[in-house]
Amino acid sequence: METISYNKIKKKKKSNALVIAFSSFLLLSVGTIAYFIINEPTPRVVGSDPAKIAEENASVNLEKESKKQLTVNVATKNEKDTSAKTVVSNINFPTVTVDNVSFTKLNEEVENNIRKTFVTLKNEMSGKVNNTYEFTSVFRNFENIVGENQILSLIVTDKMTETSSKNTTYLKTTSYNVNLKTMEKINSYEVALDLYGKDYKEYVSNVVTTYLIDKKIKSSEDASYVYTGLENFYIEAGEMHILLNTTDIGTDKFGVVDIKIMKK
Repeated sequence: METISYNKIKKKKKSNALVIAFSSFLLLSVGTIAYFIINEPTPRVVGSDPAKIAEENASVNLEKESKKQLTVNVATKNEKDTSAKTVVSNINFPTVTVDNVSFTKLNEEVENNIRKTFVTLKNEMSGKVNNTYEFTSVFRNFENIVGENQILSLIVTDKMTETSSKNTTYLKTTSYNVNLKTMEKINSYEVALDLYGKDYKEYVSNVVTTYLIDKKIKSSEDASYVYTGLENFYIEAGEMHILLNTTDIGTDKFGVVDIKIMKK
């Protein structure tokens, strides 16, 4: 009986020791896991460097800003001059603003050119006391997106008319084309590549030559036209127009010739 009791006690003690050891193991494991969870460093995604993120965001914002379309307004400033008996004027000057800021450089250039033309013609006609003349200047304007550029085209037409006969004694159209992103004037070759492809020179030359022949402005023998990229031009509805003044075609019979260069 004593041997059986001793063995039971021994087994009970051994069982209690195992329970205590297992409980200690669980507590130690849980504590270790909790420690590492608490002290684990914040995970970092590759490329999540704050300075780099700020730089990338700035780049994205800059790209969005560069693609933002500018708000353009072209108003009219009318001016009449009746001080001279033989020559009067009725001039519409364009005044351009871009995002509510005056485009002073362009406005002054256009206005100065119109005034110079009027003064020159006024002086030429002042000696003709038996006739009276009227000088007019009007404009048109168009906005277009060509490639990634926002283009403003201004077309100014100056005209001198003998008032009694209504005969035109002077007619000239001048175009001003501006890349609004750079606020600088551009030549036609700077947009022709985007509009007509790499063979734009040959294509534009052929279109103009064909037009001059078809409209009987020039004969096939002397209608050969070579596009230089420096022509008087404007853009309307995504297509370029070449302007030929009377001095360009050698006759005033057809006035200013406006040739649309349609896309291929």
